[in-house]
Amino acid sequence: MSVETLIVRQEGGVVFAEIAAPPMNLLGPELVRDLVLLIQHAEADDAVRVIVFKSADPDYFISHVDLTKVPEYRAEAAKLTGEASIALLFRHLSASRTVTPRRAYCQRCEATHVLLPAWAVPRRRDGAEVIGEALVCKAQGLGHRRIAARLARPPATVRGWLRAFARRGEIVVGAARRWTHAIAASELGHSRPAGSPLAEAVDALGIVARACRLRLGMTASPWELAVALTGLLHGSPRDPPGF
Repeated sequence: MSVETLIVRQEGGVVFAEIAAPPMNLLGPELVRDLVLLIQHAEADDAVRVIVFKSADPDYFISHVDLTKVPEYRAEAAKLTGEASIALLFRHLSASRTVTPRRAYCQRCEATHVLLPAWAVPRRRDGAEVIGEALVCKAQGLGHRRIAARLARPPATVRGWLRAFARRGEIVVGAARRWTHAIAASELGHSRPAGSPLAEAVDALGIVARACRLRLGMTASPWELAVALTGLLHGSPRDPPGF
């Protein structure tokens, strides 16, 4: 991989990328091109687990876009996402996570369990935030093709998320409401009429996330909580103590 604006080194599963694009690390076509190459390299290398970015300039990380070269850097971004959008490039980067699952032995049930970070949705490559955004869009009435275009994901992938969640709508609603009742029963009064079972499930997840934030002070994202409490697209939901 040959790049001009990044100083790249790899130590085991960690890639360190130092941004060196003077003056002031302006976001121009050269830096966007090199970011695209770096992301493609990391996604193609099974050994890469993390990319760590830093700046060679102590005063700037990425100061601004180069307004004189907007068409050029948008064209470079399109090589990764298929869309001439720098925002979609950074969305792709934020969602492109690699995970090595770990196992832990539970003395109580005498079995080993796979441990995943809170953002990881079982059996899915994309994280909870990306899938959650798709579910919100569907609840608002968008079709899977429009959602796929917005998220820069294949339509078949998005359709699979939506169908899996719709099949589990009743399970998700029940689990979310049980947790809301256990944490802050008064929040159940915030339920709103929904136009579909999927929209009802999305609303129920929003309410339990609000209860966790207000009563427990939890800072995890709503979709991370949704995965932890209900499984979101797969698995058996957890019940609160006493249920």
